[in-house]
Amino acid sequence: MKLSDTMLDSMLAFDNITTANFYGKRNAFGGNVPLENSSSSDADIEISIHYSQTESSESGNRYVLWAYATLLKQPVILTNDRLHLTNDAVFNSHYREYGSVLQVGYCKKCSEYITNLYDVSDEKRRDGDLLLEYERRAPSIHFEVSKAKCPTCLKSIENVSFTSFVQYGFITKEPINVNLEYVRDNILKDKYTTGIIIHNNEKSTDE
Repeated sequence: MKLSDTMLDSMLAFDNITTANFYGKRNAFGGNVPLENSSSSDADIEISIHYSQTESSESGNRYVLWAYATLLKQPVILTNDRLHLTNDAVFNSHYREYGSVLQVGYCKKCSEYITNLYDVSDEKRRDGDLLLEYERRAPSIHFEVSKAKCPTCLKSIENVSFTSFVQYGFITKEPINVNLEYVRDNILKDKYTTGIIIHNNEKSTDE
């Protein structure tokens, strides 16, 4: 996943990162699809949730939380999707919120890859079809999953990959539940869901 220089710099500064990976395959009837830890060759989507504890204080430990959603099978029909990452901790308004979408397509006629990167933040809430909103006290990104367009021949081309990303900070003194939803606005209303528990380990401020 391609990220902005600001986001890359912030992540490279973390001295601890915990990661959980999940995979999901929609069923024939659509609806809710629980994600699993094990990969499979026929999975439709890969989700990864990451967090890093950045500070410890009397008011609570501070964390940065982020997630990626990568479509392993590209949809034939345009859909409006949503990636939402929530928890029951205190939202850290001093840490900026980010969201992005990376679309890579390949034009067979021109033999070239096309890359489109869209970025949003608490200071810039819209970029093209990508929109940052707030639901249940946490950032949520909304975007279209559509075909890329070749700038040379101007034809619509199939996506090779499509990845969405969201990140924000929070403060907590207790273990917390983190929940993720990836919702597809298609006929069957596919919803991929998963979650993790952050146990809120103490981190010395003298490190």
